[in-house]
Amino acid sequence: LAKKENVNARICEAAAWLHDVGYSIDPKAHTTHSEKIATKLLKSISLDRETSEAIIHCIHCHHSDHENEAKTIEAKCVHDADRLQVLGIHGFLRFFWQGVAIKKLKPDEIIKQTKKIQTKLSKGLKTKSAKLIVKRLDKDMKTFYKNLAAW
Repeated sequence: LAKKENVNARICEAAAWLHDVGYSIDPKAHTTHSEKIATKLLKSISLDRETSEAIIHCIHCHHSDHENEAKTIEAKCVHDADRLQVLGIHGFLRFFWQGVAIKKLKPDEIIKQTKKIQTKLSKGLKTKSAKLIVKRLDKDMKTFYKNLAAW
């Protein structure tokens, strides 16, 4: 996504690696914890202030709680990449597994919830490249759901 948007891929990649590390402390407040952990890590490797701040900004804006605060295209790319990974068939499989293994839901309920979540998430994308990708994913998922219903 960073390459397609012609942005600083190093910033996006670093933020992608670090944006969810806070889940290990508190899943509900993971963004705040991810920012703190990343700040300490980036300081420990003496990364320049400007680059560190850009990475932390991407981490801060990756989640829906702060998505409208994204000021840089890098932050928008990280946000969109985080959303894209739960869309399409990979996202469906992730939600289906969580629904069965963790939430103990019935398959029909999982499918209904997954459609709702994926529809919502696909509408909040920030970059042109992600919007193009999601068009293909949406088309693929319509075919998938049609075949699933017929099965």
